[in-house]
Formats: sequence, structure tokens, C-alpha cells
Amino acid sequence: MPQVCIDARGLTQVFDDGHRRNVVLDHVDLRLDFGEMVAVVGPSGSGKSTLLNILGLLSPPSEGTCILDGVDVTAMDPGDRARTRLEKIGFVFQSFHLIDHKTALANVELPLKYLGLGKQECKDAAHRMLDELGMGHRSDARPSVLSGGEKQRVAIARALVSRPKVLLCDEPTGSLDSRRSTEVLEILREQTGCHQTTVIVTHDPWVAEQCDRVLTLADGRLVETRATDVVMVDGRGTEAGVGTGIEAGVDGDEAATGAATETISVSGPNATSTSPTRTPVPARELNGRKREKWFRTSLVEAADAVSCRLRRNILTTLGVVLGVATLILTSGLSTTIAGQISDAFDVFRAQRVVLTQTNRDALTADQAVELAAGPGFAALDRLNGVTAKAVVRPVTSGVETVTTVPEQRQQFDGRVQGPLLSATPGIFEAQRQRIEEGRGFDEGHMARRDRVAVIGRALLNSLGVTWTPGLTLYVGTVPITVMGVASENPSLSDKHGAVYLPLGVGLEGHDGGPTSVVLATTPGAASQVGREAPTALMPDKPGAFAASVPPEPESLRRVVDQQQRYLLLGVSGVTLLLGAIGIMNTFLVAVLERRKEVGVRLALGARPLGIVTQFSAEAVLTSAMGTGLGIALALDALATISLVNHWQPVLRMDTVLCGAIAGLAVGLLAGSYPAWRAGRTDPVETLMHA
Repeated sequence: MPQVCIDARGLTQVFDDGHRRNVVLDHVDLRLDFGEMVAVVGPSGSGKSTLLNILGLLSPPSEGTCILDGVDVTAMDPGDRARTRLEKIGFVFQSFHLIDHKTALANVELPLKYLGLGKQECKDAAHRMLDELGMGHRSDARPSVLSGGEKQRVAIARALVSRPKVLLCDEPTGSLDSRRSTEVLEILREQTGCHQTTVIVTHDPWVAEQCDRVLTLADGRLVETRATDVVMVDGRGTEAGVGTGIEAGVDGDEAATGAATETISVSGPNATSTSPTRTPVPARELNGRKREKWFRTSLVEAADAVSCRLRRNILTTLGVVLGVATLILTSGLSTTIAGQISDAFDVFRAQRVVLTQTNRDALTADQAVELAAGPGFAALDRLNGVTAKAVVRPVTSGVETVTTVPEQRQQFDGRVQGPLLSATPGIFEAQRQRIEEGRGFDEGHMARRDRVAVIGRALLNSLGVTWTPGLTLYVGTVPITVMGVASENPSLSDKHGAVYLPLGVGLEGHDGGPTSVVLATTPGAASQVGREAPTALMPDKPGAFAASVPPEPESLRRVVDQQQRYLLLGVSGVTLLLGAIGIMNTFLVAVLERRKEVGVRLALGARPLGIVTQFSAEAVLTSAMGTGLGIALALDALATISLVNHWQPVLRMDTVLCGAIAGLAVGLLAGSYPAWRAGRTDPVETLMHA
């Protein structure tokens, strides 16, 4: 008795589009034995492809059962159907359906990769299969340079490399001329051994004549019309007999040379057939090993697809590149700039305490001089952390016009204004200013109330004059001799261009403003000095002066940096969003463009979850390229900006890590929907219209 390969009972397929019920297959019974080469014929729309899809486990029947190699495959879940299809079924399509970016060898290797064979095992088995079909010399060629016959041979090699139990061929000669058709039929005959059943769907009567049995589908019913024994002579088929059970001959050349054959029953207890024994290959054993490694294979295939579309993927990653670069550069620049600002404030503002009068009645010039000469002011030197001190009093209540010649007009073109201050000689040390030209005034000038001054560099520049000994400037019509020029402290913008007179010097008609005491401190001592200084200055009236203490450098950095950081982070977030949209759009288009490839992979036995994994991995790998480029761009930009501005670049590694995670997350999220769409691809619909 022949061994049964497929035993189907009552197969029914009904399609209901909501308007009418279309019965494509109507309780079809079918038995296929190992060693048979069976043709399925019938008019277009009779259900031939539907039957093929059911036998190939691409779609389940509406009713009925199907036993494949002794196992009921009817009620299998999608994962088990994919695994069974991978291990026991091979497909040969009319349109070949080779994956364009893969070589002939890589196309043939694909089923073995999904089965979990090692890299070298896959190559060896694929090479042997191509050699067996006369395509070994074209193993490195891509489908675009192969002829139709060569493509079909590669497609057959891919279907046979895993040594399936069932080989399903859908119009395998429909795109070929008569000579190539003969070659393909010879190959299929040679490859159909005692462990395989070959089913060919065809419209070509000549192809049907080359098969052991012919099954005709009409009106949803399957009828066996004849069985033929064909002897191949010069590529033409000659019918040797018709009936329900006859002997099938072998290729004439093989008979003449005494090629090894084995006899099997093909269509009944009285029918036998001979076919050549295939050379066994290690791939034959993999059906029993069940080493399927779909996850690893999906990742490898994703890397291969990304590398083959490198130029296109680089353009796709542009949004991720800009987003990640902006994100990292934002944080790096914010930290770097804040560092520069905090350094400047560390020099002065974070080490400066100002004691200001709280009384409404300001001290007069004489009272300010008495304060500077009193024991309280001297006691400030004994406070821990105080490095310099000075008393300063505005000579006028606002800014004054300073000119190089006497000027009584209130308004004129080019007038220069600045604050007019009187102070003790220590004011420049207390305010972290340097005497750049000339010298400062001393206690003698203060005692004599000399009208000499030290001016800020900004005022001298605004006047457009050069300092020389004896330089005289005028406040209104009052002459003042300039003794020296002081540098400007960037943090004292309200005192830029000031005119400093000895404490006690006043101007007629001006009462002046409230007196202040400026203290310079060591780093970290400002808070403590601010608490102790008012009492030390005036023990009997500790509330007469209030201390103004600067914020700590870290607090200052946060205040200065916060708005800038939020703004730039918002920009980088928008850029990353645009990058995500770009990746999603690109991969949605890619899913549509690669529907044929996805359908082929599913038909070969790839799991839907494996397709989802592959496309998700492609999106992540694509975004990983963009992330790497974005990090490099951010580092280069930060280094360049810092170099130009003579800054010390500051970039924390956790910032780079966050940028990398953000870039990869964008790829994963953006690729999840296209990957889900790819996993839901219907291989039947896809391959039918490809």
C-alpha cells in the first residue's frame, strides 16, 4: 500500500462578502500519496489556488479536515501552522517571488535560516541545492540579472532545500517558454522522490500530461479525470496510457545509463511509478530537529535589509539625527554656558555681600565718612571670610552727564551719562575691579575732599578719549581730575561707566543717596557674613543696615539656565517628533512596497510575530544609525562652539545616554505600527496580486 501524504475530507471554502455566499470548494475529498506528481486543472475561478492555499496551510478551510503526514493540521493555531509550513511544505510560484535585494544563494538559504541551521550549514545546503539544479554558477547573482528560467530554478531550489513533504506549484511554467517549461517539469519530476508529493496547479494540458494524476476542479467539486504515464523524448510529452492506475516511466537518459530508481505506488493498489533517488543532504535531517529560531533570524534579516537600503535609510534617519543632536547639544550648551556664568559670579557675585541702609533718611556725606572711620566698620575685618570692604555713597540721586568740556545744556547730541559715586579707597578691591591705567585715590584725598576720580573703562570708551595724566572731565560745569581708569565687572551692569570720587566729596545742590557697605568674601562665606555683618557694623542698631546675600552658584545656574533649557528641549522634542513621523511614514511605505517579500516570507514559514520583529528591528536599527550620527554631530558642535568662545565644554555622560535612549525609543515607537501592519499581511492576497 502506498504511504499517504495528505488525506483531506470534506474540504469546504465559503467566502461571504455580506451580499452573497460564494462556495468555492464544496466538500472536496482528496488523497495524495508520497511519490506522486499530481496536476490540478480547471477553469479560472474554479478554486484551484484556494485548494492550494488550504493544502499549504496559508488559509484554513471553512469546513472539513486535512491530515498532513499523519497529523491533523486543520485546527492548528497560526504559530503551529507556520512551523508546519516551514518544516513540511514548499512553494513554487508562477511569478517566482524571489526577494530582490538577496542573491540567488541567499534566497535559497532563507528557509534554512528560519529553521535554525547555522550559517555555514545554510550555505552548504543551499550551494548543493543550486548545484543539483544547475544553478551553482549563478549563486551570487541577484534576481534582476537572472533570466525567467533561472529565476524559476532558484525558486524551485528554495522550495526544495528544506526537503519538504509536499511541494506545491502554482503555474510553475506560466511565465516560461516551451523549452524552459520542459526543463522545469524535468526538474520537478526528478525531485519528486519517495518522501515527497508534488502538486501542480496549471492551465496547460501539456503540463498536466507530464503528471501521474490529473484532478479537475469544477463548480467546487474535485474529480480525478485520468492518470498518465509520460516518457520524455526531446523535451516533448508522449501519452503512453490512460486509466486510473498505470506505470510511470523514467527519463530516457537515466534508463539508458542505468540510473538508480525505486518503485512506488502512485494511484492505487495496481499502479506503480519509478522516480530517481535523490542525493540525501543534511537538510533532510532538519525536519526532525525542530530547531526553529525565528527571533534570531528576524533580527539577522532586519540587519540585512537595513544594510541593503543604507542610502535610503540614512535620509530616513535625518529627523532622528537632528532630534538627538539638538537634545544632547541643548543639555551640553546649557551646562557649559551655565558653567561660564557661574564662574563669573563665583569671581564676584557669589562672594559679595552688600549692607544697605534701612532708614528712610540717608546718611549725609559727613556721616558716611564717620561710619567709615568708626569701630563698627573696622570690626568687619574680623569677620570670618571677609577679604575686602568699602563704604560707597551716591553723590547724586541719578545718573549725571559727563563731558570733556563744560556743558550747561541738559540735552545735546552725543552726551554721555553715568553714576556719580563717592567711596572709600577699598571700593575697587571690594568690587573685584582693577586699576588699569593711572592709580586710585587714597585716604589723603578723602580727608582733603579732593575732586579727583577714578572712572570706569566704559565711560572713557563712550567719551572717545584716551586717558593721560591730568585728564579733566566735567560733570555739568564742575571739573574733576581723572586719576585712573578701572576695569568693569561684568556682573555690575548698573555701575558700568561710573565716576568714583573719594568718600565725602559732594556736588552743590545734590544731597546724594543712601549709603551702602560692600564686603568681598571667600567662596561659601557670603551667607554667614550676611548674618553677622549688620550687628558687627552697628552693634547698638543692628537693624539699621540690611544684608543682601547673593544666591549660591548652583541656584544661580539653575535660574539663569532654566528658560533656555526648556526652550531648547522643546525644540529638540519637536525635532524628534518629526523624525518619528518620518520613520513611521517611510516604513509604512516600505511595508506596502515589500508586501510581496512579506508574503513570500510568510509562505516559507516565517511567523507573523517574526515579521513584526523584523520590521521593528529595522526601525530600531535605522534610528540607531541616526542616533549615532546625532551624538557625533552634537559632540562636534559643542566642541566647536566652546573652542570659538574659549569655553570649557561640559557634557555629562548621562545626557548622552538619555539622547541614545530617546533616539532608539523613537525608532521603536515609530516602527511599531508599520511592523504590526506587516505582521497582519495576508500572504494569499499578497501573492495572488503580486
